Amino acid sequence: MIRGRPAGVPTPGRRSSVPPNPFLESLPAPPTPPSGTRHHSEVRLRPRPRRTPPLSVEAIRSTIDAVGTGRPSRPADPVEALLREILASSPETTVSWEHRVERHAEAILPRLTQLFPGPLWFDRRRPHRSLPGGEHVSALARALVHAGAAARPWVAQLLVAPSEHVRFHACLVAGSLAHPELLDPLGHVLLEGERDVRRAAQEGLRAHARFREYAGLLEALRGLAENGAQREVWRLRAIEALGALGDPAAPDVLVELLADEDRAIARAAHEALREITAHDLGTLRRPWQRWLRNQRWRPRSSWLVAALADRRADLRLHALRELERIVPLGIDLPETAPPEDWADAQMRYADWLRRDR
Repeated sequence: MIRGRPAGVPTPGRRSSVPPNPFLESLPAPPTPPSGTRHHSEVRLRPRPRRTPPLSVEAIRSTIDAVGTGRPSRPADPVEALLREILASSPETTVSWEHRVERHAEAILPRLTQLFPGPLWFDRRRPHRSLPGGEHVSALARALVHAGAAARPWVAQLLVAPSEHVRFHACLVAGSLAHPELLDPLGHVLLEGERDVRRAAQEGLRAHARFREYAGLLEALRGLAENGAQREVWRLRAIEALGALGDPAAPDVLVELLADEDRAIARAAHEALREITAHDLGTLRRPWQRWLRNQRWRPRSSWLVAALADRRADLRLHALRELERIVPLGIDLPETAPPEDWADAQMRYADWLRRDR
């Protein structure tokens, strides 16, 4: 049962082997359900086994249709009719209802979140270079995106649902509904146990980088990463998040962590430095300190453009993908591309960097 607590935080009076989430000290508690609505524990959002396929459209429709009828009845209620239309739609057939979701948002949002994520258009078990936006997850997820601002409190609650299946897909919807209201619950998900759910939270958070409050979340992560009094598991996940989010202020903290007596922390700091800078100066502090003295004042995009000339193919490819996130120029090169192709990509991004200044 959810009582305004993030997943993994024990309720009072119960013993748990899970250590308290340190973000509770720096982030407010997740929001309560929208006024006048049922709590998510009442709509029975249950965890699903990972290998269990998502419910079929017909299985979900059975919650709407009368039990025992030979043929599904056409509901007289326009909201139930709209819900049926959403559930039956494919990615190519959603135009007919998209404009109506916002109009009926107040009535339909409880039902959308009750059945979320519904039949999926996206298989998270397959390898993906990047995760999709919420509008490409499922028909119910697209409907939440089209409900706009009214859906944000509901998505915030989905982010702390008991089911990791629900939380994973809610993170992607939160990215499509980017708003400061969703930063705090996404911040809680960043530190949870499921690695792919943390990855989805990272994807959702990238869309929030333009908000002033985003800097506060990164600051909280840096503080957690360098706090030797915290549990190792929380520090490791904070370092992982800083690397994945490409925090340009994190290298100062991470370079010092290379000398941490906990070698797992030191290794994680080195990996995060590689992710943020697309450079690899080894595991000792002194080379990184010299590099930072010369590069700290430059934007991260400048570090990435320089890395396109690195002799290591994996760093070149990582730098290109990170640059394509920042400003997509449509450059897609394999690791084995010839040197002249990488030189051309570097020239194009260097031109963009000069114009952007």
